Amino acid sequence: MNKKVKIVLIVLLILLVIAAIVLIIIFATKKTKGETFLQVEIGSNVQTGQLELSAESRKLVPEEVILNKQIQVFASKNSSSVLIRAKLTFESDSTDDRVLSFVSQLNKAIPNIITYAGDNYSWLYNSEDNAFYLIQSGDLLKVVSNADYNYVFLDGLVVPNTVEQIGNLNSDGQSVQVGEDITIKIVFEAVQSSYIASGKTLNIANTREFFNRTAYRQEGDFVSLNGVITSYVGNSRSLILPKRVQDEYILGIGENAFNSATLENLIIPANYLYIADNAFSNCTNLQFVSVKNFVPLTFGANSFKYSANLNIFVPYDSLANFQQSTANCTFKDCVKTPTLVESLSLDGIDAATASSIIALYLPNATELSSLLQNFTSLKYIYAPNLTKIFQNGFSGLISLLEVDTPNVTTVESRAFMNCTNLIKVNFSKKLESIGEYSFNACQNLLDIDFVKNLTQIPRFAFNGCTSLKTLTLNANGVSLEDECFANSALRFVTINNLTKLGDRVFANCQAMRYLKINSTSNLNLSETYLNANNSNIVFTNEQAKTNFEAKDNRFSNRIVLLEVVDRVLTKYSGNLSSLSLGDVLSFDEVYKIGDEAFKDNKTLQYLYISSNISEIGENSFNGSGILNLTIYNYVVPKVSSTTFAGTASGFKISVPNLVLSIYKNDIKNVKIEAIS
Repeated sequence: MNKKVKIVLIVLLILLVIAAIVLIIIFATKKTKGETFLQVEIGSNVQTGQLELSAESRKLVPEEVILNKQIQVFASKNSSSVLIRAKLTFESDSTDDRVLSFVSQLNKAIPNIITYAGDNYSWLYNSEDNAFYLIQSGDLLKVVSNADYNYVFLDGLVVPNTVEQIGNLNSDGQSVQVGEDITIKIVFEAVQSSYIASGKTLNIANTREFFNRTAYRQEGDFVSLNGVITSYVGNSRSLILPKRVQDEYILGIGENAFNSATLENLIIPANYLYIADNAFSNCTNLQFVSVKNFVPLTFGANSFKYSANLNIFVPYDSLANFQQSTANCTFKDCVKTPTLVESLSLDGIDAATASSIIALYLPNATELSSLLQNFTSLKYIYAPNLTKIFQNGFSGLISLLEVDTPNVTTVESRAFMNCTNLIKVNFSKKLESIGEYSFNACQNLLDIDFVKNLTQIPRFAFNGCTSLKTLTLNANGVSLEDECFANSALRFVTINNLTKLGDRVFANCQAMRYLKINSTSNLNLSETYLNANNSNIVFTNEQAKTNFEAKDNRFSNRIVLLEVVDRVLTKYSGNLSSLSLGDVLSFDEVYKIGDEAFKDNKTLQYLYISSNISEIGENSFNGSGILNLTIYNYVVPKVSSTTFAGTASGFKISVPNLVLSIYKNDIKNVKIEAIS
């Protein structure tokens, strides 16, 4: 072989090696991007796929401008050839059904919102996903490059002319427009087009499953997808449906979501827009349903299974509209409204009539000084102008399930004592006081959100409430008096600013897992406020922990510090072996695990984080004893190259099975498996 031939062969060999390297790099790059759900950006230099704006509902009248600027979206720097969809919802955390009913009207009108249409794209609404997809000609989705110009979603936004203000009477007897804040939330999502199976047309039908892999939410017994409850796995007899599942605002209920559930009593909040066909199929025990929306929901023909014992109560003034919306439903005869009594009192109702009334509407009563003991069948009462509930007012009404008195400011002692089937009570946000024993032995009471702004919970107020699981007290200087929550089923308690814990406040609360205290002032602690051996006392800042331990150092082995600064978890200390962050820190409270947050803690072995955690900082677990990190987020949190450096031998991450391949492509050099 001559010298020239050798040179040619060497050159060819070098070229082949270079070509092979290039192919490997291209393949590796394609693989890395191919299974990644990518973020998009809103407008210029906004590093997020989500936009939230607030407005007062009193200002949102028909044809009123909500947004007066363009909302633009484009692929981020790390994205290429992506498909985009947008979710727009109106949300409110109000406890006032009038506000939620108003917000539900806005959400009902979303399919008719005018979106922007460019020269080569438009936005198409898909009702199954409550989302707008970016479309090009025909029914194909637009493939967006990061080199493309911005795509405008909205030029602006006005209140549709089909929306009506929900007026009612407040404590002053005047017709009002409710003025609580609502949130306009726009979320953009993107998925890389190369991730879609080869050979499939890039239309909504073929791509929605890939978008929806990251859209599931699960909290407690509920699973939701794109704002719709898709399944319920609990076995409760009485249930209040959630306004949110994790961070997702709920708009409706899907088919067969509650199939064969053991439910007997159900409350549906006013934010719900529709209940799909067969949503409550085979719920043969269901007898009491309270629909809080003043605006008729959309029902399927068989949303509920007809039963002679089933009563679906709707707001009094909305009955005709609900009857129209259920005219073709098998359960139409179950839809009814409470018995109207227009007098100022109940004195004129004889005992026989009173004993037959199941639901009662009192539009004019401001006080009920007479007792209600003759109303032995009463399950629901709505008295919008009642301002005070006297001593023993509802005491002993064992059939009572729900009390809706949105302007009550005073509740005297023993007002609801021994109302053993009571599920929910709705009071004014300006509630001033509740009396001793006021809800004593209300063993089915599920929701006491009405106490969150009270400064004092008196003696025995909720003693024996064996269905209570969570409690939040937001007032400045909270005083909990003797045995106020003793013998309850509380699991998670949050107190913003604690002043006093009286004797046996949480005595025999065997299910109690966490007592979280954000701050303290003029602290007064009894010796017997807590006696459950499995309870932990959690602090979100070091100073509150120091103040508490100066008063009581008996629980040093059960003290947990989860220091949060500007919604970042900066430091953890404690002796827990297992911790679920979602049980202690709310979705609004924290979004990121900070650098070195769990560094060198050898005790904690199992950590569970929910979809509110979107970022995990550098060296977060360096030198820690954590063996398993379970992440319930369907979107991969942002991590750095050192996030999982220095973890314990055998460390692994568990994630939802639907997005296992996405996590494996985004997070390297860590064992990742599906949640078992």
